Amino acid sequence: NACFLEVAPAKRGKCKATDEPFAKGDARLALCSKEHKTFYGVKGMGDALRPILDAVDDFAVSNITGLADLDDENRAAVLAALGVDDDANAGAKKRARRSSAANVSVAEVKLGKAEVKAEASPA
Repeated sequence: NACFLEVAPAKRGKCKATDEPFAKGDARLALCSKEHKTFYGVKGMGDALRPILDAVDDFAVSNITGLADLDDENRAAVLAALGVDDDANAGAKKRARRSSAANVSVAEVKLGKAEVKAEASPA
């Protein structure tokens, strides 16, 4: 899986976003590439990942592997960090944070950055 939730098996590693060390039993989100795993703790996962998750239209927090395996306390903390109120709403993204202006594609964002760079370049 490219993304999964787990409980830290030991007091080892730290959150990529906050640099806080993990304690045994802490919930953490793992993002994986071919040969590397990056871990985010509950405090860091929301602020670091919410903008990315909001940009993906078909994303549902309930689809993250390992969410159902977390104990109630860890699951509630993860849902709150990712902007979902409770298990009943885990399948839907929290839309209150999104405005119509924020609903742009990645191509539009890249295009906008290119236009800003072009305007800032000396002619």
